[in-house]
Amino acid sequence: MTRTWLIVPTSPTPPDVKRQFTEILTEIEELPSFQENITHLIQMCSSDNVSVQLIAEKIQKDPGLTAQVLKLVNSAGYMNRFRNPTLTDAVKIIGLKVLRVLIMVSAARNVIDSRYRHRDLEQIWEESNRVSFFARQLTRGRAAITEMATVAGLLFELGKIILITLEPDLIQRIHQLMGEGRIRNSSVIEEITVGISHPEIGALIAEKWNFPEPLVAAIRYQHRPLQAPPEYEGLVHAVYLAVRVYEAVIHRGDYYSVEPDILQEYGVENAEQFQQLVDRMVKLYESDGSTY
Repeated sequence: MTRTWLIVPTSPTPPDVKRQFTEILTEIEELPSFQENITHLIQMCSSDNVSVQLIAEKIQKDPGLTAQVLKLVNSAGYMNRFRNPTLTDAVKIIGLKVLRVLIMVSAARNVIDSRYRHRDLEQIWEESNRVSFFARQLTRGRAAITEMATVAGLLFELGKIILITLEPDLIQRIHQLMGEGRIRNSSVIEEITVGISHPEIGALIAEKWNFPEPLVAAIRYQHRPLQAPPEYEGLVHAVYLAVRVYEAVIHRGDYYSVEPDILQEYGVENAEQFQQLVDRMVKLYESDGSTY
């Protein structure tokens, strides 16, 4: 006779996971909204009756915001033909639609920098700058998504900042496992352990701050691109591949960790071609991106 016992918990979710999940949602809810001058600027960028000069003058009244906008624009590679551009030049070149989102990015980074004092924060922003640059290069010739892909790269790690603050041991263990090659997708471990992944956390924050829907989608589906809504597939796929390229650069991913459909979309047929893509992105960043 063979006997088998199956133990079914009274609750499908362990208490620790419930607690951590609740803490994360509370943290998102308690994040401050943007300052009034930022909200006003965002509204101005959405208006058809406001001049570029007036918007530039409004931005210039805030030295911190001026520096952040120029830094973000330059770091993303917008000004590769212009050295030391004026603020008015920047507004004219990138356009009000993109400027609106960049102001949101600047405001988001200011909120994060002032609320969290984590030692890894500077590194996360540097990673974001690289992914942003890669995403921009991957979407060259597709003007409809290039700018949004660039901005999405700047904020793709937004949710990880919450996790490294609330669950630092978890993030350290995930990085260790990825370094050992035992897992490919950190989101899976995050969902099992705390009930929510960092891309979903980032998307919830983006929704809280009323970011455009395409940007929210790019953040949410950065690890599961094939689930993205059809209208955002091009954008999501570009950001997804940019992240995978960066992971390959730091030896946390390779050709075999990328969705085959995405590789096929970008004409990458084998591991050698993928490595060529990675090497090309690194070379471009070192020659162009690193100067911004």
